[in-house]
Amino acid sequence: MSTQNQPETDRHAALEDLRRAAEASPRDCAARLELGKMLWRRKRHDEAARELSRALALRPADPLPVLEARAGVYWAMGKARAALRDLKRCIRLSPVPDHFRLKAARVALHCGDERFLASTLAAWDRARDGDGRQRAEFIRGLRAFAGGRYAEAASAFSASGELGRSVAQFSYASMAEGLAAVAGTRA
Repeated sequence: MSTQNQPETDRHAALEDLRRAAEASPRDCAARLELGKMLWRRKRHDEAARELSRALALRPADPLPVLEARAGVYWAMGKARAALRDLKRCIRLSPVPDHFRLKAARVALHCGDERFLASTLAAWDRARDGDGRQRAEFIRGLRAFAGGRYAEAASAFSASGELGRSVAQFSYASMAEGLAAVAGTRA
C-alpha cells in the first residue's frame, strides 16, 4: 500500500470503527454523535443528519452538542430553516445561549427572518446593557457577508466589538471559504 493513500485509509477505518461502535451500542448517544460529526466532515450529509437524529431520539442528557451538529449539517445541506429550528432549540435549552444566538442570527438573515434576527440580537444587547450600536454594526456585517462583500463585513464585525469577536469563530471561517471561492481556490 502506498503511503499516499494512508490518510484516506485511516479515515475510512476510523469511520468504520465509529459505525461498528454505534451498531454495537445502539443506545449510545455519544457514539452516534461522533459518527454523525465524522460523516459531516466527510460531506456525507444525509447519513450525518440521520445519525444525529438517531442520537436525539435517544434523549441525551445534554442535547446541545447534537442539536448544534445537526444544525451545521442542515446548513451544509442548504436546509437553512431546519438549521434555524435546531438553533432556536439550542437557545431555549442553553443556560448561556449567546453562542447559539449568534449562529442563529446568521441563519435567520439567510432565511429572511429579520424579526427573529432583531429579537435575537436585542437579547444580546440586553444581556450586556448595550446601546444597540454593536447590534447595528453586526447586522450590517451579516448583510454584507450575505451579499458577498467580505471586506465590508469584516469592517462591520470589527466595529461591533465583543459581538463581532464572538461571531468570529464561525463567520470568519465562512468568510475565508467565500473569499477562496471568489478567488477560484478552495479554503
